[in-house]
Amino acid sequence: MNTPRPNHRFFIVTSLTAAGIALATLYLAPLSTDDVSGKHGSTTKEKQPAYWVAPMDPNYRRDKPGKSPMGMDLVPVYNENGPQNSAGAGAIWISPEGVNNLGVRTAIAALRSLQPPSLPWATCSMTRTN
Repeated sequence: MNTPRPNHRFFIVTSLTAAGIALATLYLAPLSTDDVSGKHGSTTKEKQPAYWVAPMDPNYRRDKPGKSPMGMDLVPVYNENGPQNSAGAGAIWISPEGVNNLGVRTAIAALRSLQPPSLPWATCSMTRTN
């Protein structure tokens, strides 16, 4: 008796496609819903900018967003009580993680005379032969 054989190639292609869709769904789906609800929840207080400043001219300040005289978007500046604002206006503060990633090395400043390194001296002469 002739019984119809299932097409193995169709079965393999269908199985691989289903497995690929399942893996893509698992990879692209968030692992927990806590991360998603925390970002968009109304319990977090959004920071309000203190003023807006031009990126190329820190003296150009405005109370609302807009364009700088150079045509660039104004950058918001926030009032924060943190180590970055304790040094005053115009100070640069880098987080400890950033310092570590940059490989910054610090040393105690010392007053000493600078002496050039001693270089060996040599003389070269050329002789011309005909």
